[in-house]
Amino acid sequence: MSDGSTSDAIDPKSTISYRGAKVAVIVLGVLLLLAFVMVVVGIGMRMSGHAPGQNAAAGQFELPAGSKIERTDVAGSNLVLTVKTPGGDAIYIFNTSDGHLVSRIAPKVP
Repeated sequence: MSDGSTSDAIDPKSTISYRGAKVAVIVLGVLLLLAFVMVVVGIGMRMSGHAPGQNAAAGQFELPAGSKIERTDVAGSNLVLTVKTPGGDAIYIFNTSDGHLVSRIAPKVP
């Protein structure tokens, strides 16, 4: 008969399923923490004016072959280039904060 001792009982914390669940909780907690950090960094970058995914090539622009810059002006936060192209005069407006082309005013190409 049994005298009430549990010396033959298995400790639940030593089972493989318990340890596996513990590892899963730790891994998911770390992933959740990393996701939260990425959200905070993304919000901080957007508020500081840096959009995620911007690269240095985004601010590069090539004028058509045979073009010549006639005049440059600054209007607010835009750079305005007056360009003589083989198809006629054109005006290019660039945003000075990130360098992207805002607008192009040029004759239609036939």
